[in-house]
Parts: sequence; C-alpha cells; structure tokens
Amino acid sequence: MFDVIIIGAGPAGASAARILMKEKKVLLLDEYYRIGGRLIGQLYEDNNGDVWNGYEKAETLSGALHHPNLTVKLSTSVTNIEKPKEYYIINTTSGNFKAKYLLVCTGAQELAPALPGSTLPGVMTVGAAQVLTNVQRVAPGNKGAIIGINVLSSAILSELHMADIEVKIMSLPYCNEVNFQDAIPQNVFKKLLNISHMAPSFFIKLSTKLLKIMPQIQPLAFKLIPKKGIKLFNTSVHLKKAVVSINGKEKVESITLKNVDKDGNVISNKEEIIPIDFVCLSGGLTPLSELLGLLNVSFTYVESLGGFIPLHNDAMETEINNLYIAGNITGIEGAMVAMKQGEIAAYQILGCADKVKSVQNELLQERREATIQFHECIEEGRNYINDIWKSSETI
Repeated sequence: MFDVIIIGAGPAGASAARILMKEKKVLLLDEYYRIGGRLIGQLYEDNNGDVWNGYEKAETLSGALHHPNLTVKLSTSVTNIEKPKEYYIINTTSGNFKAKYLLVCTGAQELAPALPGSTLPGVMTVGAAQVLTNVQRVAPGNKGAIIGINVLSSAILSELHMADIEVKIMSLPYCNEVNFQDAIPQNVFKKLLNISHMAPSFFIKLSTKLLKIMPQIQPLAFKLIPKKGIKLFNTSVHLKKAVVSINGKEKVESITLKNVDKDGNVISNKEEIIPIDFVCLSGGLTPLSELLGLLNVSFTYVESLGGFIPLHNDAMETEINNLYIAGNITGIEGAMVAMKQGEIAAYQILGCADKVKSVQNELLQERREATIQFHECIEEGRNYINDIWKSSETI
C-alpha cells in the first residue's frame, strides 16, 4: 500500500514525486522507458536568447528522484483504476497497487491531419521527428515537409533548423471533415501571431506585434501574404496553399499542393509537386485524459486549453476525493507551467497551504513570461474552469 500513486513521469509527475517522496510512500508510473515525458525532446531559444534544453531538464529531474520512499516503475501501462473505498486500486502491466491519493499527470497527445498517403513509410508526427532529432540524434530524412501550421509545428521547425535538417515547406492540410479547424488560412494566420517572437526577422516580429495591437488590420495583412509563401528558418511557409496528398509507392516521395482561398477552399486545379523524403504531420496537442473517465470525473470543453478538461480547482484537486491532476491534462501549456502544477498538487496533498499559495504565484508569473503559448486566451480558459468549479461547490 502506497500513500500516493502518480501516473505519468513527465515534468508534472516527476516534480510532484520529488516533493512527496520526502514525506510519503510514493509510486511513480510511466509507460515510457525513461523519466521526463515531453521534456526529453524539447530544445528552443527562450525570450532571453538562452537555449532551453528539455533533455537536460529531464536528466536533472530524473537524477533527483532517489529516495527510500520512492518506487519508480517505467515501461508500465495503466489498464484500470478503481476506487472501492477510501483508496485507489491501480491495475498495471507491472501488477496491481493501492494508494490513498492518486495524482494523474498523463500529459497530452498529438493530433494529426488526415491526408491521402499518410500511412506511407516516412510519415510521422512532428513530435516523433522531435524525439528522433533531439534525443536519438537521428535525422528523420534528407529533405522534408511539415503539414499543419500551429505553435507546436513552428517550434519543432525551429528545432529541426537548429539540427541542420532541411524542411522545404510548411503548409496547411486541405480542408475536410477532420482537418477543417486547421485548414482555414485566415484563422491559422491569427493563431500564428502568438509565436511572432520566434520569427528570425526583426521586421516580422515588429509587424506581427503591431497586428496583435490592431486586429482590425489583420484581414488586410493576410491579403498581402505572397502566394509563394514567407520564409521562416529557410523554410517556405504557405498559408495560401494546401497539401492535398502525400505521394509515393513504397515510401514518401513527394507532396501535392493546390491554391486555396482564405476559407480553405481549393480555387485552382493547378497542382504543384514538391519532391521530399519525409513528412511531419501536426494538428496540435490535446489533453490525454481517458483514464479519468474510469472514475466518472466531470469534463468541460475549453478550446483555449486544447480540448476536454477535467474539472479541477487551482490547487489541482478534482471533485473526486483525494484525486489530483497536473500538467497538460489540465490544459496545453509549457513544461515549466506543468512543473509548477506538479509542485502545487504535491504541497496540497501534504497540507502545506503556504507553499501552495507561493507556488501558485510562481505559476502565474511563469505563465505570463512563457516563451511559447499554444493557445490564445489561456487565462480566460483557466478562469472559466475556476468559475465552473466554484459553481459546482454551491450545488
């Protein structure tokens, strides 16, 4: 019997374990073979111009997780969760375990656009390309394309550029029932303003900052984007063309593009064939929260947080007694925010109210200064969740 079981050894789960293991008997579970989660592949330049190396952060976290009270089981999948009495029963591929407290830090999963040819060898998600490049030190190919323009794909384009991997083109997927949210050029253009600080050109940074201040001129700015695309890290980024297919017989050989209007409709039958040997798909991230469905947790859809979010308060408590969540399962944000959430959950379990308040303030500061924000209106999304929580308490 453990005091606390933590599912997920990414930035949130590992940060919580580091605090809890000093006073509680803790079991840390993860289906991956190493600690760190999405931290492991991250590599980017922060607002101060310093390189933020997620691999090193993960190694630091992992190195700190040594204590007699802590048991770590990696390469372990959770198959079921039950709460028959005042404790949780966790069924896993490494055995069954019990604990009074459960902290779920399962993070996020990648979404990918649906396209003809997407099952060809050489097609992968941008996250897979990130891990290959930054962790395994293996290039995903010689010359590639990214399909899907969003914060995640733009950040990973930067990482591939730092590794001298050629990405010929980044473009939208064509509009269909699956891709429609990511295939409307004018909407994607607005979302890209959130990552304008990553642009290598000072002129682009200044221009996009002006567009954020004066949204009424955004439609005009979109019209001025050249059909041949704009350059980002030597890659042609197309908002007026969409990929309609990935081509090849036994592996990726090329992609086909067509011109589209501001609403994503194909406006010409003229095709452009781009020879490449790998493709990275990106539809962004969404919280990975299926396990909580086993406990009848309430969910609410919050677009600015990435999808369906388990109901919780700012101390990471859910409506189920002794069940806590932290990290991207609460909404898509950066690794530093996830680490702070893990710390808050740990201190709340320990009953350290002063520590909870202190880290909550640190989290708010981290959120304001975040280099990468995956969605607009994150604060509004968080406030919305808090309002629902407060309303549920009065019922």
